[in-house]
Amino acid sequence: MSETIYKQIAEEANGAKIIRADLAVELKITDSIEVSRLAWEAYNHYGKDQQIKSTFVNNDSQTSIVDDYELRQLITADNKEGYFDALSTDLKNGENALTVSTIC
Repeated sequence: MSETIYKQIAEEANGAKIIRADLAVELKITDSIEVSRLAWEAYNHYGKDQQIKSTFVNNDSQTSIVDDYELRQLITADNKEGYFDALSTDLKNGENALTVSTIC
């Protein structure tokens, strides 16, 4: 089943921004964390496909749901160093790291 969903996510990834809620409708999944997890897994499954990462954004269109879920994974694993490294990278890249960090 996951392979089918990964393929569907990859096919939807066209570079235009698609919010998590719209992806949830396409996947027929109501749990936003599940939608983010599946996008993150598809991203990794396809070799960290940047098209997937850049297409799917959180509902305020500010950050990638792949990045959001990656931070969630680092927090869950109590990987503080990895978490702060990711936030530092966001700051260096000019992204709104403070918005991203509110998922905690």
